[in-house]
Amino acid sequence: MTILDAITSSPINVFFTIVIGIGLAYLYYRKPSSSSSSTGTQSSAAHNHNRFPNRAFLHNHSGYTRPTGLDNGAGVVDEELQRAIAQIERQERNMIRQEQDEAYQQSLKADREKKLKREEEQRDREAKERAERERKEKIELLHQRLTKLKSEITDKLPFNKTTTEASSNDDIIKFVFKLPDGTRVKQDFRKQDKVKYLHWFVFSLKNAPLQFRLTTNFPKRDLPGRPPMPEDFEPSKQEETKSPVQTTSSSNPVTPTNTTLEPNCELTLAEAGLTETQIIFVYDLEA
Repeated sequence: MTILDAITSSPINVFFTIVIGIGLAYLYYRKPSSSSSSTGTQSSAAHNHNRFPNRAFLHNHSGYTRPTGLDNGAGVVDEELQRAIAQIERQERNMIRQEQDEAYQQSLKADREKKLKREEEQRDREAKERAERERKEKIELLHQRLTKLKSEITDKLPFNKTTTEASSNDDIIKFVFKLPDGTRVKQDFRKQDKVKYLHWFVFSLKNAPLQFRLTTNFPKRDLPGRPPMPEDFEPSKQEETKSPVQTTSSSNPVTPTNTTLEPNCELTLAEAGLTETQIIFVYDLEA
């Protein structure tokens, strides 16, 4: 182990080394405070010159003295002390630089995380805006198609005033439709007419909503089916609903259940239990 390693091995060693260095420097460079001290020093040097040749003192006219025997030792100690102090300063600079580098890296990491978060939020916001635009475009397109269908649906109704008047009174059912704006519309149907024609008729009214639900008053219940849609009049859809009555293996007719007849409902009014005059309430589903 070198002297430098021994000095810098612990803070205590460095401290005592500094104290010793200061003391040696004081003894090495101090000046006598009076002529008596100078005379005493000269006498001591003359007296001990032969006895202690290695610790003889040099004299000058000003009374300044320095021990010749300590020149080499003091120089070595001073050099070692300077190296120790320089090493400590280098360590402190390295520690400060390391802390600064770590702080800089943490700052870069935080900036990257913030940037990634902003980009992710931007992507989510753009995706939501795009989905909202697409939803509105679909709704607008559907409204346009429904508005066009609304102007055409009257011609698709299978009955008119002549056919209802030609039917017997027992076969006629009088309905009063109450629209969301309070308007009341009367219309006669036949018992063999299908439930879906109630929806078609309401849909054809000028002040009726495009999306609605039909509900009876007594007893209060929602009618099966829904308003007409453009796809209901596609050829494939019409083929599916051409024969609403199913048969079993014994060829006995079976009335289809409400589930199989949805969504536009091929049940007749009689099969749906609508055989008496009553009020039908129209509820706007877009309100």
